[in-house]
Amino acid sequence: MSNAQPPPQHQFPPQPPPAPSPTHSRFVKVVVTVLGLLAAALVTQLVNLETHAVQVGGGVSRIQAQQFLERYYTAVVNPSTAKTAWQTMLTPEAQNGLAGGRPKFESFWKEWSKVEFNPVQPDGENTFKSEMTYVDLKGRPQSWRQQVWTFECGSPAKYVPFLSCPDGKVLLKDTYVTSP
Repeated sequence: MSNAQPPPQHQFPPQPPPAPSPTHSRFVKVVVTVLGLLAAALVTQLVNLETHAVQVGGGVSRIQAQQFLERYYTAVVNPSTAKTAWQTMLTPEAQNGLAGGRPKFESFWKEWSKVEFNPVQPDGENTFKSEMTYVDLKGRPQSWRQQVWTFECGSPAKYVPFLSCPDGKVLLKDTYVTSP
């Protein structure tokens, strides 16, 4: 038998020691994470800003829509405040879309003593619907219908996606009758 030894194996350089763990404090990690989330939110808002600006108005809540309609219908059925309602509560698009203009608007509303409607329900962005009834000058309910109203924010807030429309800046843009 021979005293032969096995051939020497090729030796690789030893593994480097593991990298030391980061010495950042927990506070720094939290701050970096929060700043990253804020930056991501800001980028998202900026990307959505152009799309949102094209959409109708800023955020009009259901409560704002309900309160606006209560004030609006109280104003339009009163001949002494119908002109002010026309001037301050309708968008220019709504004014231009009414055949006959303000004289026809005022003439129509002189025929009614009030408008009754159920609480409004959302029907899209800044759009709400409800059942409503015109009440004639003798107090008789007339002309029940399902109505849809679209609102616009008359404030620069309409260009900022995360802001709602300030109270007092809601305007009526469109209204139409729909099938129940």
